[in-house]
Amino acid sequence: MTAIDTTSPAIRFRAISRHFGEVHAVDGVDLDILDGEFFTMLGPSGSGKTTCLRLIAGFEVPDSGTIELFGRDVSSLPPYDRDVNTVFQDYALFPHMRVAENVAYGLMIRKVSPPERQRRTEEMLELVRLHGLGGRKPSELSGGQRQRVAVARALANDPPLVLADEPTGNLDTAAGRELMLLLRQLNQTKGTTFVVVTHDHAVARQTNRVVVMQDGKIVREDLIGSPLEEDLKLWRHSGLGRRLLTGDEEAIERVGLSGKELALLRGVLARADRKAGPPSQGS
Repeated sequence: MTAIDTTSPAIRFRAISRHFGEVHAVDGVDLDILDGEFFTMLGPSGSGKTTCLRLIAGFEVPDSGTIELFGRDVSSLPPYDRDVNTVFQDYALFPHMRVAENVAYGLMIRKVSPPERQRRTEEMLELVRLHGLGGRKPSELSGGQRQRVAVARALANDPPLVLADEPTGNLDTAAGRELMLLLRQLNQTKGTTFVVVTHDHAVARQTNRVVVMQDGKIVREDLIGSPLEEDLKLWRHSGLGRRLLTGDEEAIERVGLSGKELALLRGVLARADRKAGPPSQGS
């Protein structure tokens, strides 16, 4: 695994475009996702969100622009040379393998020793609350359990970044809610950066920041389901917001946020400021 620069954003898009013939699936997107964020790309079918995910994973190559993962330009690198794993909507489990073998597959490919593979597989199954089910086949599990196996497999190599493509798409409401709660807990306990792609507003609201995509562009960005959400509403068009953007030390002390929270808030304020035009005269 390549050494990562945790002082840089986990993901950075600069003027990324991807075209399929006349269709501009992703059209000049700029985006920073911070290390440790629980992040959502929200939009309808054809909005460009899944293409963005595939660009991050390396399944697609941009026609123009650059993609950085933890400060490293990966724009033209293949998927196996990126420190990222993906959880797919259809689980993508090997039906002929038992649950434990599915979870351990990536570790086997990386030639991790059998005792360590077993230890980490058991640890992952415990983490996703599937302890004791390692001997079953995927066909013997419910949809929610199969998706948790996919999450365990994605986490087994301890990647700094996990992508989830419509992770609740094949689940009922209760199983989907349970899965998103699990992802949030893993984000908080392990510090893994999660990027979720969904068309479901209820799923998006269980993460901490969302960008809304339409016609290959980001059309809105907000802090969602976060203590900062109300702060953002108050500060976006206020004098305090302007002072935060300029690095005013008194304003920074007044809001009392952690360094990561402040960086996140200032990033959203700055992008909203560029789209909104001249600042209002609020206090």
